[in-house]
Amino acid sequence: MPLGSYIADFYCPAVRYVVEVDGATHAENRDHDARRDRWMRGVGIEILRITPRQLALEFDGVLQTILTTARERIEQIELRKTDQGG
Repeated sequence: MPLGSYIADFYCPAVRYVVEVDGATHAENRDHDARRDRWMRGVGIEILRITPRQLALEFDGVLQTILTTARERIEQIELRKTDQGG
């Protein structure tokens, strides 16, 4: 999913949330990943990084983390709307 001049593995625009599965190419491109993370955080996008190993061995836990974080982001958005009178 393109975001600015960067690409994310998975992005949910409704809650501004990226999930990155960090395989072997990420180990070689840490500087690029750091720049991308700074840019995404700077525009209010939260990032979850997981490894393929975590995904394979802890699939249910990874899904729960993704779901919990997405719900928290929804709550934050709703609170901001309420605070702004929306």
